[in-house]
This record gives sequence, C-alpha cells and structure tokens, in this order.
Amino acid sequence: MKKSIFPLLLALLLGACFSNDNNIVDDDLIISECLSNVNLTDRAVELYNKSKKQIDLSKYSLKIYKGSSEEYHEIKFVDKKLDGKTTFVICFNESSERLKSYSDMESSELIFDGTWPIQLCKGEKVVDVLGKKGYKNNICDGLDIIKKSNVLFGRKEYVEFDFIKYSGDYYFNLGSITNPISEEEYLDGPHLTENDFNTPFVGEDLIGCGGAVRVNFNYNIDGDTTSFIFVDDLSSYGIKNKENIRYFGIDTPELQHGDRINAGEYGEQAKEYTNSLLTEGKSYALSTAIGQQLREGYGRIMCYVWVAFVSNPQPIDYQLMNLLIVKEGYSFYGVVKNDRNFYNNIPYSSYFRNAELFAMKEHKNIHS
Repeated sequence: MKKSIFPLLLALLLGACFSNDNNIVDDDLIISECLSNVNLTDRAVELYNKSKKQIDLSKYSLKIYKGSSEEYHEIKFVDKKLDGKTTFVICFNESSERLKSYSDMESSELIFDGTWPIQLCKGEKVVDVLGKKGYKNNICDGLDIIKKSNVLFGRKEYVEFDFIKYSGDYYFNLGSITNPISEEEYLDGPHLTENDFNTPFVGEDLIGCGGAVRVNFNYNIDGDTTSFIFVDDLSSYGIKNKENIRYFGIDTPELQHGDRINAGEYGEQAKEYTNSLLTEGKSYALSTAIGQQLREGYGRIMCYVWVAFVSNPQPIDYQLMNLLIVKEGYSFYGVVKNDRNFYNNIPYSSYFRNAELFAMKEHKNIHS
C-alpha cells in the first residue's frame, strides 16, 4: 500500500481533539448511539439524558446535513420530555417494524446514509456532534455506533475514538446506555473461537472462508511478513508446507532492500516488535479474511496471524498480531471494504480502526 501524508494530517487533527478539554460541552443531553443499517432504511439516533432531572426536549433539535452541503433536515421534539438517566430513540419513519419497536419517535426527516454530519442543538448552540460539518464522514455506514461509557458527554468536534462500532444489524442496545463490551475489551481486539477452527480455511475458488488453522513458527522476515509451517496438509489448495504469510490489513514500514527499496522510518523497530511477539509465543494460528483472495500479487498468503503466550491454549487465548502491530503504532490500518469477519457482533475493521486511533492518541511510533 502506498503511503500518503493524509494519515499524518489526520493524526495531528485527532491529537488536537483527544487532548483538548475545550472540546467537551457542558450539557445534560448527548448523542449516545447512531445506527445506519446496510439496507439504508433502518436508521436511528439515540439521545441520553445523563442528569438525574427531567429534560424538556422541545428546547433541542437534531440537524442532519446533506453530505458536504450547508443544507440540512431538522428534527424537533415538540412536547417531548425525557426523564433523568434515560434514553430517547428516534428512527426513520420507513424503518423496519423490528427497529420501530425500539424507538420512542418516528421521523421522515431522519435522512442520512451513515456519512452525513449530525448536530444536536439546544437553540442555536451545538451541544454534541457526529462527523464534521461540510464533509462526508464515515460515521456509521452500515454500522451501529455506541458511545463508550467513559465519554458520556457532548463534543464541539467529533471524536471517532469515543464510539464502539458494532454490526449495523445490532439493534439490541437501543434504549440502554450500557455498552455490551468494555473499552478494554474493544481495545484488546477479537479472539478466536472453537467455531473458527471448525470453519474451512479457504474454498475451492481460493477465496478465504474465515476459518483458522494451527501453524508452527519458522522464521520472521519483517514487520508484516513471517514464514510459517502448516500443521495440516492443504496442498489441494496449492498451499505448501512452508509459506510466507503477509499480515492482512496492515503495512509496516519497509526494510532496506539493496538499492531497490529504501528503509522506512520504524521499519527495523516494526520487525523487532513482530519478532518479539513470535519468539515469546508458544502457539500460532492463521485465519483468512472472508471473501478475500488467498494470495496477494507477490504470491504470499494473506492472513490474520494469531499468537498465544500460554501452553495448550484455548481458542480465546489467541491474540491477533495484526491488531497488536497497529495498536503499537507500527502500521496504519488498510481499510477493508465489505468486512465479513466478526467477533462479538463487531467487525474486525472496527477493532483495527480503534487500535489505530489509540496509537494516534498515544503518539506511538509512526504517530509520534
């Protein structure tokens, strides 16, 4: 993947938002959840009264901006009250009956595709936001985003790191302020399950099926490529006993390759970090990205790489090395479209993006 200056500019902007207490708005009403299902008709916004007293919602409105334009749809809450420590869910009036069953109000003005900016206003004052006005933002395109329990306050400027991103089919938390998983579990990332080991690794068409197989560590090559030895015979899929595995979804800085490729900053450190995980590990596994080609252009197999640091591990003991490398700030995350790998109703891509934002927030290595 080619590097660009955009991630560096993004890191600076995010750093400003992360560290700036002036970005917090002192108001009792916040946007606590936003959902945009892939079918686009199921859309909802949840508000939360974090105070103990009742709020007059008629003083507030939601403004949904049309993409990058200044035009907006406005939702007003006429004669609506909200008790303390409770939620209020607004859904699109053409949503499914299933989603409507979770809502407190239906509106024809809740028109957005998961990328349009949304402002919660009290009169003319903006008390919370999703996305940045004037831009199309990947807020919850096909996702259900729920605010983390440690950031239950409004923002002047949108902070993506404030939210946990679930599957867009995950309606069950609407109406409840309790997040199904903790911030620590989200940052820890996905784990393997017994079902992963019972799912095919790859299909006859050499497209990944998401299954996991155990392997032995052979030797490390750089920050995102390792040689492994397959325990099972997968030769019918053209997989040799020993294969170079390219870590899916990441791209660490390059090492020096003669006069052909110049070393990237933190390339050696990335290799050392990956090697330290591998040498400390006691068990290894590979899994495939569902619906993705098994091999990339250089013939290497693309995989999620898992390591366990205990003997005789259970599936949950395996940690995702690709994510650990991103979280430690040795790689940006290469966005995966149509991600079909999930753990706890959360797509892998959401875990990766959260890990990347964490590394940016902490100014780790390439983000320093």
